[in-house]
Amino acid sequence: MANKSYKRTSYKMSYKGFEGVNLKKTHLGDESISLIENFRLTEDRSLEKRCGFSKVADTTSNVSATFKILINGYETYYLLCENAVLKYTPHDNELTLISAVKSFESAYFFEYLGSVYLCTDQTVYEIKEKKVEEFKPYIPLYGKDWPSSRPGTVNEAPNLLCDKVAISYKFVEPSHGFLSFGDLNFSSVDKIYRNGEIFPPEKYFFDEEFQLIALLEHTDGDEFFAILNVIPSEEILKEREELLKTKTSSVFYELNNHNLLFWGNPSNNKIYHTKNVDSDTYNLISKYAPKTTSIYVPPKSYFEVNQKTDRIKAIIRHFDRVLIMTETSTWMTDLISLESEDFKLKNVNASLGCAKLCGAIRVNNNVISLGKRAAYCWTSNTDELNECNAYSISENI
Repeated sequence: MANKSYKRTSYKMSYKGFEGVNLKKTHLGDESISLIENFRLTEDRSLEKRCGFSKVADTTSNVSATFKILINGYETYYLLCENAVLKYTPHDNELTLISAVKSFESAYFFEYLGSVYLCTDQTVYEIKEKKVEEFKPYIPLYGKDWPSSRPGTVNEAPNLLCDKVAISYKFVEPSHGFLSFGDLNFSSVDKIYRNGEIFPPEKYFFDEEFQLIALLEHTDGDEFFAILNVIPSEEILKEREELLKTKTSSVFYELNNHNLLFWGNPSNNKIYHTKNVDSDTYNLISKYAPKTTSIYVPPKSYFEVNQKTDRIKAIIRHFDRVLIMTETSTWMTDLISLESEDFKLKNVNASLGCAKLCGAIRVNNNVISLGKRAAYCWTSNTDELNECNAYSISENI
């Protein structure tokens, strides 16, 4: 039997791009829909694969703090799992235990000048490559070139994070055989150097009653350098407790200053800040105490946002200014003048702020904050009080 041929008809077809997923298919049990569950629809209406998740560790312990930093170009994560400090490197999918820390109630990681630290409500640790150790804070030069007979002027106040101070002495004629301490109380002598060399303990003794060091050997023209253990005052102990009970920190690197801010104490709106150390003084201290850092927080080194009930939720850079957000208001400051008497803190929005701790991020030059009912983008017009300097961006999300 002969086959009958039919005339073929051509049809014009056009592809308009991906136009979405028929969600009704998912209710009809079409398993092919599951193949695109891990994709997102982009602006050009194409599909882009979402990043997935993989289990790093199988543990029953609570993770109380995490931190991410770039080390040699690779992402490195630090985790605090109960009392254990762990390090995870995604590029080789390796999770390692570094060390354990003492018991605490609250803790957080922070970075300063390339090093990673862990602040607990008890103390501060420095995270090394293979160990965790209590960090060595800056030892302030309390007295500079004091004479042997009497205390001189105070050069640097004590450090809230350190129970040590240093004093340098220059013996001029006629010199006396003792080193005075000034108004601070000292518990013991850590080390004494004479003309750059360690001074043996058998050649001096600590007079606790008169609060001085009696020297059994000295000559005119000697230069002594003493590192002393301090008995902190009640004021210092109170401020130290406030600082260690903060929930997070922020660091701002300027051309000549490096400002490290500690904030988030649930009981107040105080923001403690470091003070920059003179390079010559730091080099002198490092000569006798080489393991110290430059983290220096003198007493009363804090400013406060005047909100009685609202707590600070975010501190973030916005162009050349810094925004400080409570739950219902936003303030602005200039950290370059942080240590000057002209330091000012201005309220720039009396109704909008940030509702979640660390709930503000910077996207390019814009600051985005999470409010109680919307997400807000902040404009550059934040120099004066203006409740229109933030607008909601969450209607279309």
